[in-house]
Amino acid sequence: MLGILYFAAAGAAARLTRLEGGVACLWIANALLIAVLIMMRPRRWTLPVAACCVGSFIATSLFGLGLAGAVPFMLFNIGEALISAALLQRFGRRDAFESVAHLGVFVLTVGLAGPAVMALPAGLGAYLLTGTAFWPNAINYFLGHALGALTFTPLFTMILVGDAQRWVNAANRRQLLEGLVLLAAVAAVSCAVFAQHRLPLLFLPILPITLATFRLGRLGAAASLMILATVAGVLTAQGMGPIQLINSGPIAHVQFLQFYLAATVLTMLPVAADLGRRDRLYRKLQDSEARFRLITEHATDIVMTTLPDGTIGYVSPSIAQLGGYVPHKLVGQQAILLIAPRDRDHVRAEFLRALEAPETTVSFEYRAVTADGAERWFESNVRAMVSGDGSIDGVISVIRDIDRRKTMEVELARAAATDALTGLANRRAFAKAFDRCLSHGGARGCLALFDIDHFKRINDRYGHDAGDRVIQAFAEIALRHVREEDLVARLGGEEFGVILPGVAPAQRQEICERLRRALGAAAIEVGAGRTVSMTVSAGVAAFSAAHDRDAVMRAADVALYEAKGAGRDRLVLAA
Repeated sequence: MLGILYFAAAGAAARLTRLEGGVACLWIANALLIAVLIMMRPRRWTLPVAACCVGSFIATSLFGLGLAGAVPFMLFNIGEALISAALLQRFGRRDAFESVAHLGVFVLTVGLAGPAVMALPAGLGAYLLTGTAFWPNAINYFLGHALGALTFTPLFTMILVGDAQRWVNAANRRQLLEGLVLLAAVAAVSCAVFAQHRLPLLFLPILPITLATFRLGRLGAAASLMILATVAGVLTAQGMGPIQLINSGPIAHVQFLQFYLAATVLTMLPVAADLGRRDRLYRKLQDSEARFRLITEHATDIVMTTLPDGTIGYVSPSIAQLGGYVPHKLVGQQAILLIAPRDRDHVRAEFLRALEAPETTVSFEYRAVTADGAERWFESNVRAMVSGDGSIDGVISVIRDIDRRKTMEVELARAAATDALTGLANRRAFAKAFDRCLSHGGARGCLALFDIDHFKRINDRYGHDAGDRVIQAFAEIALRHVREEDLVARLGGEEFGVILPGVAPAQRQEICERLRRALGAAAIEVGAGRTVSMTVSAGVAAFSAAHDRDAVMRAADVALYEAKGAGRDRLVLAA
């Protein structure tokens, strides 16, 4: 079948486009062979090349330069196709319309390299066989074969790989009708222009070809250019068309037609390639957008895009559940307004840091305001969005509700600093608070250590539950007799510490003594109508900013043991 088709195309070109006995001015047969060869591995080229050799030999013998020229021109024609196909397989892509760069490789290999190599031998062969001029034959061979390959190879390739069939199968009835109408318009306008020779209307076919390219894509461009080249070549060879207005001979007419077709082809093919690239990018963008929507609309986290000026560009529907907002109403608003006022400076600084370091992801925590005015903790992972030209389009944030975690952290921190039985600060919190108190410039006050007297007897006589109740009662009474800025802590067992900042030396004994007496005067219910009383011993030490915590604690501890050694139920001031 390939050999028959090659023979038909070669015979038609030799029969219709040979002028003054020279070579054909439009050669499309090689386009068919190139399209077939680039689909195969080189080791499988033997059979199709042999079939086309036979077709070329017969066509040249019957319609071209006769039997004498059949063998050399068979070598020229098939050699050109082999060179073009080999170079295209090596340096290009099968789909010339994939990008403008691939189209450029296609033009260089198929439209320049192959025809250029064989143009001079063909011109010499035609000169020796027919006596016609060498250079016109060489030029006509080059232009005719280059135009034929550039114009027809893309369409033949699309047919062979099934692109044309897939387009037909995927198109609906309206699209098929539109395609037929556009290609019919290209054929009608081309026939109308080249069937007359009174008006220079060569520009008219560009309009339907352009429409076909935009509406049908690369298939429309390839088919339209093939129609134009066929109609223009055949009618011009028959002495028709507006090119006849040029006051010159047939060879000049054909050469002008070749330049006209070359200009048209090299104008429309890049347009088709760029449209194809844009169409692929658009489809990828649609797919990416669909995936993005699918992910964001079903995500539990909030996804938000923000422009460099802080304006919200997109926010996922999950903000309705987590924040109570209507998503589309937030678009165009300033994102910073959703942040709690006390955290806005922090969030703004992190946002700017993400813009300045687009290659990194910035993570930070903050409080945001929900639609009902409540504050909740959120965590954002923010990264800058960089466009293809390197400019920053904004940031994309993945926002997670961490309010429960933060509440738990606060509770754990409180538990770590709190005595479980009394709710007072524990020894660790007491030490930190005392260090903070001492670190303040001009700090002064006193530290009192209290110890419940004979606490073991209470446990032994009334039980450990009664002992726990006595400890709790100590905490309750102590808190009632201290100021808001004072700190009461359980240091362990039945030992307590009280920090009284800002108390003058003259007052420290009075305050601590009043607290000691209040504790001794309390009657504590321990269950079943039973009550117990307790006495406490205390050691008090003054402190100022110049003191060390451990030194003050030791001084108060020494005073406490002096009170216990002196008979308990008393208070001793440290020296």
